[in-house]
Amino acid sequence: MIASISAVPGDAVITRDHQEGFRHWSKDRPAAAISGQLGDIDLAGAVGNIGHLKESFKY
Repeated sequence: MIASISAVPGDAVITRDHQEGFRHWSKDRPAAAISGQLGDIDLAGAVGNIGHLKESFKY
């Protein structure tokens, strides 16, 4: 179980792509896990990204 996640100061990176009916939108923001465990893995001090992804296709 992850006890807490804190956002690290920094800008979100937004990516948009439109091509032949396909649309892709994603947003990534830096984050750091302050404490907790995920299975057998200790996440104290871990860094990563919090991401959002949307994809769609129009015929």
